[in-house]
Amino acid sequence: MKNYTEAEIISSLDRCKKGVAKYIEIMDLFHKVDVSTNPEFQRMFNGFYRMRQKTKEYYSFFFSYMERMKANKNLEYKDVIEAIFDKFNRKEKSFSSKLLHTINPEMAILDSIIISNLEIIISPNASVNSIISSYDNLNAELKAICDSILGERMINLFDSTFPNNSISDIKKIDFVLWQIRDNKNTITESNHLNKESNAEQNTSNNIDQSKKTLQDLIVKGKKK
Repeated sequence: MKNYTEAEIISSLDRCKKGVAKYIEIMDLFHKVDVSTNPEFQRMFNGFYRMRQKTKEYYSFFFSYMERMKANKNLEYKDVIEAIFDKFNRKEKSFSSKLLHTINPEMAILDSIIISNLEIIISPNASVNSIISSYDNLNAELKAICDSILGERMINLFDSTFPNNSISDIKKIDFVLWQIRDNKNTITESNHLNKESNAEQNTSNNIDQSKKTLQDLIVKGKKK
């Protein structure tokens, strides 16, 4: 992995401020509500992680499983991905990791941008066992970065930007790496938030029209 400069890291942290705030809000709410029935948590989670266009049965199973496993700190990635695969015959490599990370923030999130940054390749036709092996490699890579001089620099700069946070070191590295990437893979913060908004709308049946109008005005104002 490239040895990023302090300026690149600081620039990355500046771009992820809104994302960090939303992440903290999700993680805080997770411990306060029954996520299997709480529409606010589900809306926020689906929006932040862009888990959209799923069936009602899928959402129900996903958040019910998350709630049942909430206190299980021994939960493994293998358990989650196999549970979803057994139920829906879908290899949910990314969403399985996001569910696991929400329960245990010390575990990595398997994201296409992160694995591309770390040059970890997962074939579209990979078996469940192969995906599990790749996830284990991702965890090892990120933990090695946390223990490196570069990782220490990233974590210290993160803590300077977001003082008194309780975010795990592995997620701090994740935030930085998600924003530091080649231009061809760049997704701007505004585009990410637009996708996030769309995901939230797909799981909410009570969208306030006045809020939509206000959002439209904000977008127009930005374009000006």
